[in-house]
Amino acid sequence: MTIAYKNELYDLGDRFRRTTKEFTSNVAIHNRKRCEWIGKGKTFSEIASTNSVYRKNILNDAQVEEALHYDIEERGWIEKYSS
Repeated sequence: MTIAYKNELYDLGDRFRRTTKEFTSNVAIHNRKRCEWIGKGKTFSEIASTNSVYRKNILNDAQVEEALHYDIEERGWIEKYSS
């Protein structure tokens, strides 16, 4: 999946947190790890940093923005929020 407008999706200071939506029993461990790492809140800057747990658990050459879009819009495991 390529998101042509991805550079406009998130600012470095945008905040994200894990939702209360449960993982299904067959969810891939890398998806679970990256979402649990976000926990009660991380900024986009923290998530996108080179050595972040989130980035290390994107296994399909997707960009951070694409993985966040998947976790937020398609799965509901993460949400963007205002602090």
